[in-house]
Amino acid sequence: MIQESEVPVLFFSGKETHLFCYHHDKRNSKVILKVISKKNPSRKVVKEFENEYSVTSLSKSPVIRKGLGKTFFREIPALILEYVEGKTIVPLISGKTLNFKE
Repeated sequence: MIQESEVPVLFFSGKETHLFCYHHDKRNSKVILKVISKKNPSRKVVKEFENEYSVTSLSKSPVIRKGLGKTFFREIPALILEYVEGKTIVPLISGKTLNFKE
């Protein structure tokens, strides 16, 4: 469980999930915390989250963030995912078509 004294930094807020970055003391590194957006998610949403963890924790793909664990953040289910340095493409593609020449 993520302690309230730890301050994850929100860097993406979507309809389904929120993504936070924080320093994981046990791993001594940054990780991504993926949290379900709704306070009381349906069983279906929780099951989909469980499935996502099952897939990401076993993946050996370099393009998928590895699932490192499951936890709760403010009593809401959350996934702990590996941190990968980069930028979100949302601002680049919001309301635009993708230009692969850029």
